[in-house]
Amino acid sequence: VVLLCSDFADHCADVQKHLARGLGLATVPMIDLHKSTPSSVTLAQYDVALMFTATWGAGMMRGFPSTSYDRNAVGDRLADFVDGGGSVVMM
Repeated sequence: VVLLCSDFADHCADVQKHLARGLGLATVPMIDLHKSTPSSVTLAQYDVALMFTATWGAGMMRGFPSTSYDRNAVGDRLADFVDGGGSVVMM
């Protein structure tokens, strides 16, 4: 599981902590999408990616313009991730 964050930065650490506790893990990796776009290689390490966002919605899907950025690189990466057998959960 990887937690991908775009909004609610003040709550991300709490969500990360609760996810780790619920999954019985020491930590859940977190990627701040305002700072970097994860590579396909990075995402391929995980089975599930949780998108923690309020505003992107359909903009995260391939073929739709991003609602927050000029390009939709993150959406393309997530679409590739799903195509490769991963699951994406929007929060």
